[in-house]
Amino acid sequence: QGDDVAPLTYQVLLSLYFDIFGQRSKFSDELSSTGRLGKRNFFWSRGRKGASRQAETKMGCVPSKSSKTQAVVLQPYCVLILGAAGSGKSTLTKQLRLFHGVTFTPDEINLFRTAFIANIYLAVYDLIKYAEKAGHNVATPAARKFFVELDPYAEPFNADSATLIKQILTDQNVKAIRGKMPRNPYLEVLAYAEDKLDEIDSRNWTPSVEDVLHARCTTSGVTVTKFVSGTEEWTFIDVGGQPGQRKKWANAVPQDTTLSAVFFFVAADEYDMPCEETPGKTKIQTSLKIWQEALAPGGVTANVPVVLVLNRIDMLAKKLQEDDCESFKEAFPRFKRDEDREDLEIALDILKDAYLDKTSANSKQSIYVQRTCALDGENIKNMFNTVRTNLQRFKA
Repeated sequence: QGDDVAPLTYQVLLSLYFDIFGQRSKFSDELSSTGRLGKRNFFWSRGRKGASRQAETKMGCVPSKSSKTQAVVLQPYCVLILGAAGSGKSTLTKQLRLFHGVTFTPDEINLFRTAFIANIYLAVYDLIKYAEKAGHNVATPAARKFFVELDPYAEPFNADSATLIKQILTDQNVKAIRGKMPRNPYLEVLAYAEDKLDEIDSRNWTPSVEDVLHARCTTSGVTVTKFVSGTEEWTFIDVGGQPGQRKKWANAVPQDTTLSAVFFFVAADEYDMPCEETPGKTKIQTSLKIWQEALAPGGVTANVPVVLVLNRIDMLAKKLQEDDCESFKEAFPRFKRDEDREDLEIALDILKDAYLDKTSANSKQSIYVQRTCALDGENIKNMFNTVRTNLQRFKA
């Protein structure tokens, strides 16, 4: 009843059903043992006018230890997730859903399947175009025509697709340029999927949990994820990070909802990557500008704790090692090695200071800093528990 929220009575009845028949543990065991996403659906996804794509999820898992029905009062927490496009916001919500037992609907699994396959096709297209720009022909005319003209979101994936992709990936010129290409989220998906191309068939392939986490889907509109954890009801509101989507940040939180915190995501490895939306600037420089605007007095983050999430630290560590920190030194001349500290630790402290320096000198806002790899489930679980403890103290 109502537009999007199930009545509390339904949550209690659902919980009693789980307790009596023991289904909750069964489904959790299935997920952990098989690594596959089942098709059982204990939450729903509904679109809302004004959003191109919006999923709202709800899980009612309120333990019932008494034979008598008791009133359940849940402590509400609402978190707004902000940041530039591609910084890892959507991966966080996927991890939190898995962490709290919120499964994916068949429609969402189909969406991730389509996105994962499209990511692969787009990566191969980027490889071909980058190689041609460098003066190399890396595909037969027929293969080039296939990858350049296909609709990546509609083209089926089968053994023939996998064969064509492997032909291009084994080309010596492609091998030579892959390491020189700018970071590209589609290329990262391709690198992950390269050893499993023969397993993928768009007709009957079900993506695993890891596949879902790696799939890159552009967030358009507002995505709301809800779950119950203990005696707390959490709502995470993810808003797209593209320029047009950032206009929606100010109105993303319903007027009758109290905002508990803001997560601001940063892709820590983008310190030297050119930004398409602001020519002449790096993605980190654009992110810093967005951060400063988001924390401006009277803005969406006013009077609530802010969690600065330095994400993709695994990729940052890899880049620092690959060029012996030279590109980071160029972006941040204050970088200096210390024999008692790891290069990654020094770089992360510099990034943290760069963001904190953009806050108002008169600001009394509480800012917490977290360092994460959103693809690492244990890492996200620890981050959530740490933030949860801090917010509980803030509310007290």
